[in-house]
Amino acid sequence: MTPSPATAETPSLRSGERVGGRYVVEAWIGRGGMAEVYAALDEASGRRVALKVLRRSAASDREAAERLRREGRVLQALRHPAIVAFEATGTLPDGRVFLAMELLEGQTLRSRIEQGPMLPGEVGAVLEGLVSGLAAAHARGIVHRDLKPDNVFLCGEGPGAPPRVKILDFGISKVLGLERLTRTGQVLGTPRYMAPEQLQGDEVFDALVDVYALGVLLYEALSGCSPFEASGPAQLIPAILGGRSVPLRARRPELSEALADVVHCAMAPERTKRFGSVTALLQAWQAALRAPSRLSWSGEHEGVAARRSAASEEPATVQVRRSVPEPRAGSSPEARAGAV
Repeated sequence: MTPSPATAETPSLRSGERVGGRYVVEAWIGRGGMAEVYAALDEASGRRVALKVLRRSAASDREAAERLRREGRVLQALRHPAIVAFEATGTLPDGRVFLAMELLEGQTLRSRIEQGPMLPGEVGAVLEGLVSGLAAAHARGIVHRDLKPDNVFLCGEGPGAPPRVKILDFGISKVLGLERLTRTGQVLGTPRYMAPEQLQGDEVFDALVDVYALGVLLYEALSGCSPFEASGPAQLIPAILGGRSVPLRARRPELSEALADVVHCAMAPERTKRFGSVTALLQAWQAALRAPSRLSWSGEHEGVAARRSAASEEPATVQVRRSVPEPRAGSSPEARAGAV
């Protein structure tokens, strides 16, 4: 997260500096391409918060400023336990926009993956939190479109307890039905987690780009590496567009075929062959964990349906079948709040 010394930029705010009349800067946390993040004390509430501030290098970028303002509006509208909480927005004396958000203690999912592949049960706990937050966003017509391990935060809950999941960085989220912030043909996101239609710059897309990104995220969490063998964009983009991923069980042969099939279905290059929603993905994942040996294929899959018999206590049956897709939903420890 910290740039190399050759490109390092001095933090623009000093410890003890007052922002927005109520926030006292405590420490610099980190920076990204557009913004830098600080820990601060909110004197009005007595709570510690995170301040996400446009970098000086982006101060004159009106599109970057509007993205940050819109991120604040999106977070304010969502107010969900699995999404980083919004506190306030404002402007510095030099005109730069800032957001105040909850300060999180823990680590990113990226940091956890770098420690080694995760067990299915551990991944499932993270998936439940992610789906909870994403489903709430999709229900309001908001597509994240930059979901990746760096934008998933795991808040520590003590020994033996699963972490609380927080989704970060709605800076390039798409509010369906509203105006674009980008120029025609401009592609936003992180290529490795982008669905083919997103990579191709399609003007019309929906929550299925988040389903795709979840599939890539699950693959990486389980295997510890990328689904695509590529040394750069020239190899990566054709692999994504062609659906040429390394089979998950080639990396983790001890995983069940059922679980691998769920992950690969979420990552299907053709959007109509993915799960119809993040909730459907979670249901199929849970059913595969309960009864991995009962997954049956009937031809080329167009969705995974999970069903439990209401008349018995038998484990759920998971079937990959041809069907009409369900309605689309909403066409090292660290301290952070929001990705930068």
